[in-house]
Amino acid sequence: MPYQFSSSTPPRTQGRKPPVPVETMTPRAARERANNLLVGGLSLTAWHVIDILAQTGAATLPQLGVSRSAMIKYGHAHIVARLHIPPKVVRDELRALLPGSRIYTLGPVGLELAKMRGLTPSTGHMAYPLSRVMHDVILTEILLRISRHAAGRGWSVTWIGTAEAALFTPDRSREVLEPDALLRLTKDGEERLFALEYHNEDKRSRAERKVDQYEAVCAVNAALWMEQWETAAFPTLLAVFRHDIVGKGYVDKLSGMQPQVRYYGKLLSGVLQGNLDQWLNLSTRKKENIFP
Repeated sequence: MPYQFSSSTPPRTQGRKPPVPVETMTPRAARERANNLLVGGLSLTAWHVIDILAQTGAATLPQLGVSRSAMIKYGHAHIVARLHIPPKVVRDELRALLPGSRIYTLGPVGLELAKMRGLTPSTGHMAYPLSRVMHDVILTEILLRISRHAAGRGWSVTWIGTAEAALFTPDRSREVLEPDALLRLTKDGEERLFALEYHNEDKRSRAERKVDQYEAVCAVNAALWMEQWETAAFPTLLAVFRHDIVGKGYVDKLSGMQPQVRYYGKLLSGVLQGNLDQWLNLSTRKKENIFP
């Protein structure tokens, strides 16, 4: 089940608890605790945290928009887990791009609650290398920024995270395409679907491969994406990149082509500065407003 984005701030939970103890938990024990929590009822704030982390995998405290005391409480319940990355390392890696020095992911109970909610949660962040974790933290910020901007223009926004957005062959034996996320926007009976790709690398090869992959899927696997993404029109690709060379990779690859997919790009710095109306059409090299 996708996550219905809300621009409202979740209610903050008060109260502090001591640091979360380290505890090994079997899947069965996690399911039992999740069921017990469901019987007692979970707050809207807890579901807000579960929904975001299920879709993006990792987020900082300011991104989640809840109090530190609430996260300590959810940590004790094993709904969330804090990644053991020193705060200084987090700050150095983010390079003042984003606030926050603590990164959270779903704990074993949170993963079970997400599954019970019908979600396909992103997993593995406790073991991921730092570069992958930071990629997903910045992806979370991009999703939040675009969603708030679109909501401010009157669009209803739904997130579909990496795990749920992945396209598979009909027998589920092979992955065909894996966007970083999908954004489904609806307003007054109109729907717009965006595939989001965030590039933190400083080379062009991945951008070129993405064009090949998206063009192939759009042309050959129409029945697949129409069914699995529940859309009649192939999504528009939004590429956000940290380095100019990635954008040049898209532009050069698309030069001389007649692509079936619409490709738009923007530097991460532009997204973080709030310049979200105008995006560069990577085929025509003209700026266009994608959120009228």
